Amino acid sequence: MGGLGYLFFTKIKAMIRNIFSSPLSGIFTFLGVLVFGLTFVLTMIMQEDLSAMGLGVSITSMHMLVTTYIGVIFFFMGVMVLQKHTALMFKADAFYLLSGPFTHRMILRYINIENIKGAVLYGLFATWYLACLGSTVAGLTLEFLVLIFIQTLIMLYVIISLISYFYLLEITDPRVKKIKIAVFITVILYIAALFAKSYLTSPNDILYAVQLFLSDPLFYCIPLFGFAKFGLMGYLEGSILAYIISFVLNTMLAIILVYLIEHVKGDFSEAMFADAQWIDDVRKRAKQGKTRRDLEAKVYEVKDVKMHSGARAIASKLMLELRKTRSFIRKQEAGLMLFYLAIAYFIGMDFTFFQYYILIILMGSASSDYIIMELKKPYIYLIPDSAGKKMLYLLQPLAMKMVIIVFFGLTCGFIVFRPSLFSYVSALFSITSYGIMFTAGSIWSIRLMKSGNNGMAEHLIKMLIILIACIPTIIATVAVVIYYGGNVSNEILMGIISAVSVVCNMLTGLVLIYVARSILNGAEVMSE
Repeated sequence: MGGLGYLFFTKIKAMIRNIFSSPLSGIFTFLGVLVFGLTFVLTMIMQEDLSAMGLGVSITSMHMLVTTYIGVIFFFMGVMVLQKHTALMFKADAFYLLSGPFTHRMILRYINIENIKGAVLYGLFATWYLACLGSTVAGLTLEFLVLIFIQTLIMLYVIISLISYFYLLEITDPRVKKIKIAVFITVILYIAALFAKSYLTSPNDILYAVQLFLSDPLFYCIPLFGFAKFGLMGYLEGSILAYIISFVLNTMLAIILVYLIEHVKGDFSEAMFADAQWIDDVRKRAKQGKTRRDLEAKVYEVKDVKMHSGARAIASKLMLELRKTRSFIRKQEAGLMLFYLAIAYFIGMDFTFFQYYILIILMGSASSDYIIMELKKPYIYLIPDSAGKKMLYLLQPLAMKMVIIVFFGLTCGFIVFRPSLFSYVSALFSITSYGIMFTAGSIWSIRLMKSGNNGMAEHLIKMLIILIACIPTIIATVAVVIYYGGNVSNEILMGIISAVSVVCNMLTGLVLIYVARSILNGAEVMSE
């Protein structure tokens, strides 16, 4: 295992070296990790405040939170299971492994080691996501988050290993793919049957039916996911033994998969290398701004196409491409919005709380992929128009997307939570202004990173820019609360805060866009 160990640790060193490839990238990555850690600190502070307010652990709310969290991981598994094409490694790894002096067993053991690395990285992100998602739910203590991370690590390792195992089996027997999908569908049908049972128990009260479904002991019978929930909920209810039992059961599943992978028979070298070549091509095109979804997108015929001249031609071209691929609003974004709406409703939150979920969606939707792709094309620099106008039209599709997401999300929230019309309209303007500022943050992340080859660092930079850009709004909001607090009703106060937020965010966003316009004066990104 000496050579394989060298490969594993060399890859980790190369990944770290790539992150810190430039001083600016290193600084922002460090700050991003700092923000990552501060999220957990803020969650703990929030938990102390909830405890000081006398709010104890709500088992119903925690059932919802834990089930939602496990559901997200199950969804992650579903996406991996239903992928038409996948690969276990990149071309360089495949060449080193498959042409080197390594035995069949050593190669399979290396796959198991790589699965551990993937589980750790995804597990850290998933636990961070839970800390953001449930920071206002009493009971999310640091000790509980550590226990969740341990269970998440095991769950993700089992999922990734299971996908790897099926991948190896499918190479020698394509019929295995049908078995894999059948197992996944069986689990979905079982969960659907549990919900149907709960609904039939209380058909006139959907909220109570959901509570019955979440606390149904039969849910614990699902291997891996049910075991994890059994342990986590058992711990919250004071039974550390339940957590130990679930830990042992899931660890046994992981050990079984380690054994199965290391004893796979058959020749998989040729197919594995071909898939490694394919995923390498996908990665190279992604660095050019082309995502895997873009490469596989179906092109539709459109009518009533109108192309403009000058800087407006940029927006016309981009809107035409979005219409032809029908990718303006992704199904994942709409599904995520409805998912967050259900969470906010069933854990008893209000319209104001749901707005924070909309902000999370907006931050994730402020993708700069298409911007990088356009900046690598010479035509955009040859248009005889000002850099400012070209920048505005380049960002127009993303800004329109933000407006549509806000309108759709808040309208759904208005129907479910039934706030006042004044609160709804105020939220529309306020959240939309944040979307515009997030759009400006996207172009600034490109302005700083230029090449866009370090996706993680670019995303961290974008988040930091957004946080810094929010400072004027935060200061103005505090000033409004100090000046008007206690003198007007809460609804009027929220309206004033929304108006101030709109002004501050729009001004900040326009300033960021104006300063970043110089990126269109020359092919800085294209030359990288």
